Amino acid sequence: MTSKGKLTLRGREPVRASGRMQFGNHMMSAQEAGAHIDAYWEYNRLVGESDGGKLLGEQAYQQLLNKAKEAAPNRLFVYWRCIPTGMDCYCVGPDSRCFCGHSYKAHAWYNTDTKKVSCRCEGCKCKGFNYMVGRGTWWIKCQCHHDHEDHRSGSGLGTKCQHGGCDCKGFHSNYNCNCGRPWKDHKTVFETKKERIQMGKEVENLAGGAESTAAACGGIIDFKSLLPGVDRVALEGGGGMVALLPANLTRTRTAPPPRVHARLSAPLKKESTTTMTLTNGKKKFTGRGRVLGTGAVANKRK
Repeated sequence: MTSKGKLTLRGREPVRASGRMQFGNHMMSAQEAGAHIDAYWEYNRLVGESDGGKLLGEQAYQQLLNKAKEAAPNRLFVYWRCIPTGMDCYCVGPDSRCFCGHSYKAHAWYNTDTKKVSCRCEGCKCKGFNYMVGRGTWWIKCQCHHDHEDHRSGSGLGTKCQHGGCDCKGFHSNYNCNCGRPWKDHKTVFETKKERIQMGKEVENLAGGAESTAAACGGIIDFKSLLPGVDRVALEGGGGMVALLPANLTRTRTAPPPRVHARLSAPLKKESTTTMTLTNGKKKFTGRGRVLGTGAVANKRK
């Protein structure tokens, strides 16, 4: 039930009136509510799961905000790169997972000078972000057919396979990337904004995103950054990078000819005419026909 300037739901107290919204026992304007939502996303982007589920104190969070501001002018761009070809097969984003099991945003993304992006989660001894291929519930497996989680200790470091009865000495995947090359040919690389500018590479932030969180965005630049490297190269026109791809991935294959039935594809013989008389009971019909390449005779009644 609605009325001018007021919204009620089935007799309940108004939750919106004259541009103000109610959250529990608190009333606030839409602008105030939007500021709270922005603050939540900012905190999530900079902190991630490194707080262990307990909000950082005001002082600790302010220190992190200062680090984000200092790192933004020369932020780190992070990619999972194919070393033989130089293709950035995956752009690391804030929620990309490290081998240690934690996201990029939970690592020290602000260490732009040293590029030592160690994990900030309590108890984790990961010394540097190492991109793990996968998403959702799917992640690449070791050649022993067990998950990467079975190949790390409780402190996030790599170890022999801990799956019962497996004698695997360490994680090594048989996964082949979309670029056509094996997992072992790839490496997580870090480039500063200044380095990319010198190499003539893109450095613009996604759609003019907030500078306060830009430093934690990893390799995300625009919406194309969400695509695998092969698809991104095809979308951007390829250039010299196409020559480095396997032949079956260059996206330049010629379309096959249309499929034609064998009888229809046979060349027609020269047409000839014939006159014949067909008897059907007491009636006689005289017709002319064309002898086709298949030997069929077409009759037309006069």
